[in-house]
Amino acid sequence: MSDSATTSPAPSALTSRRLPPLPWLETGGLALCALVAWIIVLSGGSRPDAAPERPLLASLPTRCRVVAKDLDYRLLLSHEPPLIADAQGRIRGRLRPDDSADIIRHLTAIRILRRLDSGMWDASDPAAYGLDDPVTLHIDDHPALIIGSIGGTQAYLRNDDGSLLIISPDPTPVLRRPVAALRRNTLDLPSPPTRVRHSRGWSLHRRPHTWLLRDEGAAPRHADEQLVSEWLEVLSGTSAEAFIADPGTPPRVEVLFTGRDDHIVQVRDFGPGPDERGRLIGRRQVVGDQEVNEFFICNIPAAYLDPHLEALASSRLLPVDPRTATRILLPHGIDLRRRRQGWSLADHDDGDSETIRALVEQLATLPRPDDDGSQQHQIIAWHGDETTRISLTRLPRLLEDLRPHDLRDRRLLPAFDPDTVIGLVIQPSDAPPEFYHRQDQSAAWPEDEAEHIDILLSNLSRARVTTWDGDASLSDGRIYDCTFIISDIVSDDEGTTRNRTTSLRMMANGRVSIPERRLSGTLNERSREEIVGE
Repeated sequence: MSDSATTSPAPSALTSRRLPPLPWLETGGLALCALVAWIIVLSGGSRPDAAPERPLLASLPTRCRVVAKDLDYRLLLSHEPPLIADAQGRIRGRLRPDDSADIIRHLTAIRILRRLDSGMWDASDPAAYGLDDPVTLHIDDHPALIIGSIGGTQAYLRNDDGSLLIISPDPTPVLRRPVAALRRNTLDLPSPPTRVRHSRGWSLHRRPHTWLLRDEGAAPRHADEQLVSEWLEVLSGTSAEAFIADPGTPPRVEVLFTGRDDHIVQVRDFGPGPDERGRLIGRRQVVGDQEVNEFFICNIPAAYLDPHLEALASSRLLPVDPRTATRILLPHGIDLRRRRQGWSLADHDDGDSETIRALVEQLATLPRPDDDGSQQHQIIAWHGDETTRISLTRLPRLLEDLRPHDLRDRRLLPAFDPDTVIGLVIQPSDAPPEFYHRQDQSAAWPEDEAEHIDILLSNLSRARVTTWDGDASLSDGRIYDCTFIISDIVSDDEGTTRNRTTSLRMMANGRVSIPERRLSGTLNERSREEIVGE
């Protein structure tokens, strides 16, 4: 064009004569340049003064109004959950989580791509920009945003000064969704609830590891943890078949669910729906400074909002799941402790963790025996600092004859390593004793007895009893066919070593007694054959 500097080739013989100017040619050239510039703008090219992309909104609006043909509603985005209201501001319900996230994502992501001044777009054809059927967004302290769309990822925003902004992404599809489709239609109880109060007078109170069930005039009881959890989960996820107006009648029952930070949801049952289809359910919740009342038809049995009290009470021996306990004290002095590495017996370092774990699994499923009120037995379970005491008239069969020795490690010598033995005495009842000794663990046994000693110690390290059947002491009055006295070197968790002596007293029939462990029992068949022989 005329303003730009150009460099012309050097004149030649054919062009050395200067031609007279042609006015019509200059005018046509200017028009052609203008047309090219206009095509560049419409095709997405940038103008010399085009501004870089910038957000349409400086921040997410706390509230806005959306208006289009057959559509007029308000969004309250600063609440949790976000709310939806009608054109007059009356709260209609909660915004669905997916739609809420979608709307917020679109509003915060809108960028201005470029600006078309009034002479750069055809205002006489609004349909070409979707402005014949726009979505208007009203935001406090902000001019109305009139947005047109013809599909795709971009949209057009008309300004009062006649200019047009090309924006992206296009927010109109998500804003045009029907109000009924935007509304959350589940009961959504507080998660997790800490208290439940029923209009019939009973209540549930959450403890760290259990629910307590309180009824008017009765002592607190434990509720069934699993049943209560399933009940709350089903209620919270119950979906509405349809939205309805306030039934205008007193509710049949009311249930108040309280969560953390005094998050309260009240659910009311107004009885069967039209034509006995579903139930008329009301939901009331205070969200920030707004009270949200919603009414649905829900396909849910009446018993879910009016359960029988006994259905929620625990019928298990231990209403608090013993598998999560840190300590369980059972009758007959059985004291179980849960450590990092598993279950153990208090006062014994040889508890069989697998046997104890299996016992605890059984305790978790045992039903509670009949109770006549006489508290003859007591079970105590600790879950951290919380204590649960259960008094029983009689014990279930599993616990009647259970004693601490039944839960001890059934290996004859737990944590025994033949390589650490430095002394061995074999004392038959009908022959002189045999003494074997070596200086330390690295020294060899006497050459003529080494093989015999290695086999014996290996067999003792593998030996097991079928069961322990009682305590043992050094003076139990029995005559044993052979006694083995083993001296070895053991170390504790800190690496400190010490000498240990263990006495094994055996009979030919496999009876064995270990005074140091205060245990007696019977070897299993394989161990008896390997150690005692035929």
